[in-house]
Amino acid sequence: QEGIALTLPLCNAMLKASGSAGDLQAAEAFLEKIYGASLRPNIISFNNLLGACAVVGSLSEARKVLERMRQAAVAPDGFSYLWMIKAAGRQGGEVAERCLAEAKASGVELGCGMYNAVLRAYLAETPERPEEVKRLFGEMQELQVSPDAMSYLALANAYAMQNDVQQAEDLIFQGRRLGGRGPEFYACLLFAYARKRGSRSIKAEKTFRELVAADIRPTSQMVRYLRMAMDTQQAEKLLADLGLDHLQDAEEK
Repeated sequence: QEGIALTLPLCNAMLKASGSAGDLQAAEAFLEKIYGASLRPNIISFNNLLGACAVVGSLSEARKVLERMRQAAVAPDGFSYLWMIKAAGRQGGEVAERCLAEAKASGVELGCGMYNAVLRAYLAETPERPEEVKRLFGEMQELQVSPDAMSYLALANAYAMQNDVQQAEDLIFQGRRLGGRGPEFYACLLFAYARKRGSRSIKAEKTFRELVAADIRPTSQMVRYLRMAMDTQQAEKLLADLGLDHLQDAEEK
């Protein structure tokens, strides 16, 4: 606005806000404002723009930002590559992993966030690619990259895809020890029980009751997994007992 002096911290803050909102065009405009005000963008400026590329899932734009960084003599850091890997995630695990390889070659410190982004990309593929998740998790261990709760969650989902309920449960337990308490941890367990189609109904009910007690709103996907893991009549009775009949109705629609 007129009368407000543009400073680098202010522009960086606006860059970050635009990026978080998924407005890549606005984020790019704020980078131009930095140049227009005769300021020099720093690593924070470029990383905030890369964050915008990650939000919209544009690897091509992320690569353009990396090239601009090099032209400005600003060396990409670990966060730069993290955002690039996340931007690549929508194109699949292999593309994301190639970006991870670029991070390795650059010499930046590898973090579990980079690996988690690739793990999620493989999990999101169709058909499922659990073996790639297991392989990459093993690489993390070989390179002594400490996994976090989300790393264990990704591996648990991989084992659930292969109907290994016990291993999935053990990995969810390890993830929870590292602070994993979100709805996705309950969803993974329900998914694992659903793959057994009825053989884990008691555990499915226990998990569903726990997530409701934790004030987590069950999603339609969770309800679908519950119905797959339990007898349909039992699932309907459980939903009614918990006062969640409306979720049953929504699932049927």
